[in-house]
Amino acid sequence: NDIGSIFFYEELNGLDAAAGPPTAGAAGDLAANDADAAFVEITAANRTVTYWLEPALALLTGNQAQANRQLSVQAVAGFTRFVCDVTPLMFCTPNAAWEADNNIGDMVLLRSGGQGAAWGPGDFGFLDVTNVGINDTGPCAGRNGAQLTACLVGAVGSVTQCFEQRGVDTEPGQKVGIENPAFNVRFDMYGAILNNARNDPDFAPAPNVIKGIVPKGGGNGNGNGNGNGNGPQCIGAGQGGFDAANTVPLPRDTCFASGGCGRFGDGVWDQAAYEAINYPQGGAPAGGGTRYAYYQDEIASAVNGDILLAPGLDETGFPTCNAPPDNDVDRRTVIAAAIDCTANPINGRATDVPVEEFVKFFLTEPVGSDFGSPPTFDLWAEVVGRIGPGGAGGEVEAIHEFVQLYR
Repeated sequence: NDIGSIFFYEELNGLDAAAGPPTAGAAGDLAANDADAAFVEITAANRTVTYWLEPALALLTGNQAQANRQLSVQAVAGFTRFVCDVTPLMFCTPNAAWEADNNIGDMVLLRSGGQGAAWGPGDFGFLDVTNVGINDTGPCAGRNGAQLTACLVGAVGSVTQCFEQRGVDTEPGQKVGIENPAFNVRFDMYGAILNNARNDPDFAPAPNVIKGIVPKGGGNGNGNGNGNGNGPQCIGAGQGGFDAANTVPLPRDTCFASGGCGRFGDGVWDQAAYEAINYPQGGAPAGGGTRYAYYQDEIASAVNGDILLAPGLDETGFPTCNAPPDNDVDRRTVIAAAIDCTANPINGRATDVPVEEFVKFFLTEPVGSDFGSPPTFDLWAEVVGRIGPGGAGGEVEAIHEFVQLYR
């Protein structure tokens, strides 16, 4: 066997190269399990090296010939995975064993994590964007602070920098004035920090914005019920709309209403109830399964952009404020870093937190607030799947894997 030993490390020591013969198992902190293994050290077994030319060289130089020697070689390499162009979000998984691809179609109630208290399963926060590379020609170029965060969450094609799966930096989950608008532009809702984005194509809504909420007033864009009827029908600050009388958003998992689940549902939702309200004259898509698939079926069956065709309904599904929409069906999806918050406790800001996987979520309804102080934000989302090679969430083009020889 040519391999003498193999060791896996979580971290390497600061030495570029060890002096003298290589010492196996001394290159850094040994990994406790497969998930922590980021570097591998391979030491070859000792081999006898015969100096065939040494006797002749010694005869010519008058020196003593060197004897055959036992030599060994050692190398240390590392593997790093980066996920690029993702929403700067993280959330706490329910347990260490949770995997997105085993929970496709399940609804999750992601609630903004509080400041100071330990975060638990289903709490979500933001990734630190201090060093995020911004697309120089994109909508977020030149922005900073809250404006930058809102843009990175809400705009189309805003980020170029990559997040390292081995460790990310997190920020507090309470960002008053950012959460609702940053997420809800996807639903044709513009208010607060993104109020002026309602005519900006960089913040275009999804092609299907059925949400069970309609604008107030005649629609001059301020969403306060004083519309003059000459502008688009907009839902403004504080959502600025009211519950639709005869349309509803895609339903939550039924176990949430019955109290049978906590923050993580089971994927069982009432498709028939949704169709009975939104399709009173029939014509609902023939598809089913996940809400994400149903949403795409609705887009495919739209007529001139309108999805709900029965007369008198409060919504058609086509945006009325910022049109035309972004035709990418993934406009209502976000990608978040899944973190085991039990093994890696978080209560707001944290650094170098390992990511279990990156998960794509489908937003089933606008983000809401309880208007507390500070408010708690609820993000109802359905699991689409893991991002990466072979993952149900797809997006393999956003994954970059690097193997590097360190020593």
